Amino acid sequence: MVSSRSTVDDEIAGFRDNATKTNSLVDRLKAIALPDPDDVADDLDRYVETKTRADELDAKIAETDRLIDEIVYDLYDLTGEEIEIVEEAVAE
Repeated sequence: MVSSRSTVDDEIAGFRDNATKTNSLVDRLKAIALPDPDDVADDLDRYVETKTRADELDAKIAETDRLIDEIVYDLYDLTGEEIEIVEEAVAE
């Protein structure tokens, strides 16, 4: 009569044999599947277009912020010294 314990021990032993088997770094690198460049070219083009558009929008936002600041400074008739104080306080 074979006990269920020996079956479990055999399974564990088999698992351990497989678990301790090592593959070299070269074997693991060979197993890596790289995407086909043609498959990712469109995605890369869309990324570049989106990045360019985002950079343009960031520049427009910065210019809009500068214009708003200029209008506010004129509205409150701030001197150059007062503008420096405000900009230093905002930068902190």
